[in-house]
Amino acid sequence: MIFNPFAIQPGASVTHRHDRLRDLDARMQSFLSAKRRAGCTEVIDSVETARERVRSELRAGRPRRQPGPVMAQIGKV
Repeated sequence: MIFNPFAIQPGASVTHRHDRLRDLDARMQSFLSAKRRAGCTEVIDSVETARERVRSELRAGRPRRQPGPVMAQIGKV
């Protein structure tokens, strides 16, 4: 067997992505809590929409193939 340092372990990237999505969800929750106290409704609506997309992806257990509207808008800026 030949050692290949660039070989991808099956399932490793899915698990890593799932962990990152969970971390993102937790950070979004913290951000939302702070913004609710400050009363920033426009920001709250955008982040809640993005957070729901993250949560639906976590529930589905599979990555999205295309960037969502929020990421598309970020790319336009």
